[in-house]
Amino acid sequence: MTRAVSYVIVFALSLWAASYFAQPPAPLSAEVERGVFSATRAMLDVETIAVRPHPIGSPDILRVRSYIAARLTGLNLDVAPDAGQKITYVPTRVAQTAIVANVHNVIATLKGTSPDLPAILLMSHYDTVANSPGAPDDTAGVAAMLEIASNLKAAGPLKRDVIFLFTEGEESGLLGARAFFNQNPMARRVGLVINLESRGGGGRAFMFETSDKAGGLITAYGKAVRDPAANSLSAFIYRVMPNGTDLTMAFDANIPGLNFAFIGDEFAYHTSSATPANLNSGSVQHMGDQVLALTAALANADDLRASEPDLVYGDVFGHGFVSYSFATGWALIALLAVIIGFATWKARADRLVGGRSIAIGAGFFLLLVFVEGVVFFLAGRGLVGAFDIQAKYTMIARYDFFLGGCILLALAIAWGLALALRNVLTLWGTWLGGLILLFVIALGLQIAAPATTLFFVWPLIPASLAAALIIALAKGEPDTGTALVIAVPLSFLSMVQIASFGSAAFLGLGGFLPAILVLPTLVAAVALYPALEAFVRLPRSSILAAALVLVAFVSLGWAKFGPADAAHPRLTQAFYLAGPAADQYARVSMLKSLDAWSEAALTADGGKPEWSTLTPGYVLPAWRAEAKAAAVPRPVLSGDAMNLISGKRVTLKIIPAGSPRELRFIMQSDVAVTDLAIDGIPLGLTPEPGEWSQFLFAAPTAEGTMLTFTAKAKGSAKLRVFEISDGWPEGVAVPLKPAGYTPFFTSDTTYAASALDFVWEAPK
Repeated sequence: MTRAVSYVIVFALSLWAASYFAQPPAPLSAEVERGVFSATRAMLDVETIAVRPHPIGSPDILRVRSYIAARLTGLNLDVAPDAGQKITYVPTRVAQTAIVANVHNVIATLKGTSPDLPAILLMSHYDTVANSPGAPDDTAGVAAMLEIASNLKAAGPLKRDVIFLFTEGEESGLLGARAFFNQNPMARRVGLVINLESRGGGGRAFMFETSDKAGGLITAYGKAVRDPAANSLSAFIYRVMPNGTDLTMAFDANIPGLNFAFIGDEFAYHTSSATPANLNSGSVQHMGDQVLALTAALANADDLRASEPDLVYGDVFGHGFVSYSFATGWALIALLAVIIGFATWKARADRLVGGRSIAIGAGFFLLLVFVEGVVFFLAGRGLVGAFDIQAKYTMIARYDFFLGGCILLALAIAWGLALALRNVLTLWGTWLGGLILLFVIALGLQIAAPATTLFFVWPLIPASLAAALIIALAKGEPDTGTALVIAVPLSFLSMVQIASFGSAAFLGLGGFLPAILVLPTLVAAVALYPALEAFVRLPRSSILAAALVLVAFVSLGWAKFGPADAAHPRLTQAFYLAGPAADQYARVSMLKSLDAWSEAALTADGGKPEWSTLTPGYVLPAWRAEAKAAAVPRPVLSGDAMNLISGKRVTLKIIPAGSPRELRFIMQSDVAVTDLAIDGIPLGLTPEPGEWSQFLFAAPTAEGTMLTFTAKAKGSAKLRVFEISDGWPEGVAVPLKPAGYTPFFTSDTTYAASALDFVWEAPK
């Protein structure tokens, strides 16, 4: 019983410690001297910028752009003139789709004393998604950069130029960064990029991504930053994921860089909850502290050291930093081999264990991984579906219950499995079998992906040391005072690391992949197996395990089905569609499941929601209900598509009816067409005959847009154009949103659609 109680205390304290170390620092006041980052000063910019959504093409984006330029001018920085740059983006993961925009970046330079040295570029984006004021993403980054610029200016001359790049159109496909790194001559002067991002409204700011061969940059980071938050495991995971930020464009241009973001309180990401009031100013403080210190150090360095061998690295409870070479990683593997090898030899010599029981122990943990993987996969599908953004946000609205329920479920599975196999498991056979299994995994990772080994090696060192010392000094008796004195502090060190790594992984991936918890559970189950064995031996152990399962499901059920309120909102969506037929009007929602408000909005005109495509040619399905007609003008489509002569192009003109923030074209041709372009900007698509292609044009001009292509044979095509504007049409009744419902993505917009079916003659 003493052992069980001791380990419960260790487990609880380690979770508390991991949570404590994950908190950002307190924001500094506006009265701190210049040269020191103040989140209080930065929040003044956040509150000015993030008063309403400002996606590219929106009326408010010009206000934000002008404000940033004025702030930079007020700091006496060299502000580059804004000429606008046309750019095309072809998403590789969305077939036959292209995005076009005329983006306007804001660029300023703090001149250094040695302008021939490669410059450091700080980057953030000032646009938001629709329906989100974007206080975290990425107004926090914008405000941090303005505060950093002010502090660097006040600190005195730097050796290197520091360029401040505020990009537009990141949310539409990294458009501003694409334009800068592909077209702007200033990009050739850049030696290093530091990007500031966000995927939530709180938490510590992680340095989560690096370029290849970033060992020198990591060393500089460790020396310059006082409260680091970074590890090579996160950087490795992000590198193999399909996600991208503006920094991706720098990497494509072979410019090294580092990426910073905070990811806590994820409901304040891409939703109307992303307000200044919901942004943790401590998170802004932590990001600003790190980036200011690192920029100041590198801007005065003779050599950026941006291309040196990669390292294994990680922060130690947020207040220390360790980095070492891959070769040193082999030394740690050798140390583990010595500790675990000694523990195994000593246990066998003292007749505490046999080879068969060790093999059974390793098999138990493999079985645990399999069972937990299956359970969490099925639970994940039931809780958040397969990339169902609506279900994901429902769970993270009550993140503590979501995470807590998953932890309890993982514990219950391990407990129940050990209970079921208690007749074949032995304490030392199972514990040593688990340690050997983790060692084998760590060895494999050291060979294949050495940057990831800290996830296993760091907690495995104190755990294996505890086993070896208990065998050597306590004669293998885990319940003696000597054993507990050894086990408690070492287990605590191991568990804090496991909890820190595990919570960060769950925060980043658990919303869509709760099964990510299987890996930290495996390491924790090995590290604390003596506790698990003690619980299995308790009276009525099966009842306690069943109670744990019940509590886990209650916690998860509350996260899934708890009522929506202002503190725990739900995503909602409904918008108006006019056309393309003159008598075609509908209320639409693209969410998979209609919530109370979206269903009320769709049925307000008496229509019955049906799941179908919006209109012929629009490839995405949605809930659609017939609506009363509203005075919604459609875009005008025309062209000189008749009598095509060899060498000339089919030209179609689209004139918006209003001032939309986006035009969406969908076209299908019955013959091959080439050289597709919008306003002369090549789209880079080669659609097959009969295949629908989609082109998005952000921030179109009122003068109209030209869609052109070349066809070498007689043919015909169908064109559908959707003009997307914010707000509902005048006179359309919409129910009030009750507390707890937050509009998402295209909610509360108007789609005005037109159609054109046309033919052209064969070339002559």
